[in-house]
Amino acid sequence: MDDVRKAAEERASRPRTAEVGASFESERQRSKNALVKQLDALDGRNVRKIAAAALKQSSP
Repeated sequence: MDDVRKAAEERASRPRTAEVGASFESERQRSKNALVKQLDALDGRNVRKIAAAALKQSSP
């Protein structure tokens, strides 16, 4: 038990770098952040542009 107490006291003595509760990130937010990182990694070299099909307008 003493080893846990020493570690906890050492952690408590460190200056805080984030707000209280900041480590509790929702699953939705984690998923969103992962997707944003993936999109930021794309550079467009593998993007293929295709022409849009023209819609035929029917006469009444």
